[in-house]
Amino acid sequence: MPAASPRGQTGSVCPNPVPDSRLQDRWELLSIVTYLRKPLGLSDRDIAVLQAHLTVLPKGPLRPEKLNVSFMEVGEILSRANGMCDRKFRRGETALEKAGLVTRCLSANGRRYPERDGTGRIVSAYGIDLAPLIARRHELAAWRDRMVSDLREVRRRANSVSARLAEITRRFLAAGRELPVSLAELRARLRRLARRVTTSPEVFEGLEREVAALEDGDLPGGPARIETAESDATYTDAVDHVRPVAEETAIADAPDTSTGDAGHSVRHNESPPKEDKQTRPALFDPDRMARAWRLAETLNEFYPEPPRSEHQAAAVLYEFSSFIGLGQPGIARALRTLGWENTLLAVDYLAGRIAQITRPEGYLSSMLKAHERGEPIAGRRITPPRLSRPEPAV
Repeated sequence: MPAASPRGQTGSVCPNPVPDSRLQDRWELLSIVTYLRKPLGLSDRDIAVLQAHLTVLPKGPLRPEKLNVSFMEVGEILSRANGMCDRKFRRGETALEKAGLVTRCLSANGRRYPERDGTGRIVSAYGIDLAPLIARRHELAAWRDRMVSDLREVRRRANSVSARLAEITRRFLAAGRELPVSLAELRARLRRLARRVTTSPEVFEGLEREVAALEDGDLPGGPARIETAESDATYTDAVDHVRPVAEETAIADAPDTSTGDAGHSVRHNESPPKEDKQTRPALFDPDRMARAWRLAETLNEFYPEPPRSEHQAAAVLYEFSSFIGLGQPGIARALRTLGWENTLLAVDYLAGRIAQITRPEGYLSSMLKAHERGEPIAGRRITPPRLSRPEPAV
């Protein structure tokens, strides 16, 4: 007698069971419904009610042919819904039934209880029947997958259009030409569409056609010579120097996110300290900003009127910086290091030489480091403050 079949069995001793496709994981169902809660018209409270009813069902995978009714009394199940009040819990059940996920099967007096046969086995029950949710599992999963796919496609198209618009803007700035009105309108429409949750990929077809029309039109070309941040020290302009006052400039030790670290970010165990008054930019002075605004040749062409408040100045700097490939973190660090007027001149300097700069973020970071070392930057438009030397003791 072989050892594999000591009793003479004809089949396998340890057969591999075939997975039953009808079995469903309750927490996977909850995850799908949670992702689709907005299209289904559900709130976070309704999701908590559904989760409480799923915990009442017997342990293990859910079977569609079984009785999947939650018949626990509302007073007892409220503890599974994070102590939700009775009225809100019943409103959540109504919302779930309206969405087609459950069916309320209540007795004449509204009680919830099971019905048993002569052997004590539960054959029916009054309560919340979750059979509709189990039956719609494949439909809801396909709906969720379509939404995920559409969201990825929307992000891909939005990033593509944004990159093309940024390249068009750089080429206009490099040629010293005024930006077309249609370009600003396209950027505004792109921001609105990217923020909407209901945006479909087909909406970007019109934007892509308009961007292609701009690219096929009279688009200026830029010079091929590329410069690095090291060449900034040798560049000189016949422009009046603007020297920051010591008490106006607050230098903060901000993290360096330039391309020198190959795109890696250093994570510390301790959370960064909160920003205090010493890390904020200097106070905004409208008169000094107006004088610096007249020196900003490139930026002055697109914004003729100087800002009169911090809010206006920040809005202009962040908007114009996005045109030349600078992010908000870099501008925020420049404000803390250089102050309002010198940050304006630094951004204007980068805009005037954007055709020769491949990485504006890294270039700005190198300029800030040079300023902290006491070197003039931005074609010597910005010079560090001169520190008074102590008088020798007599």
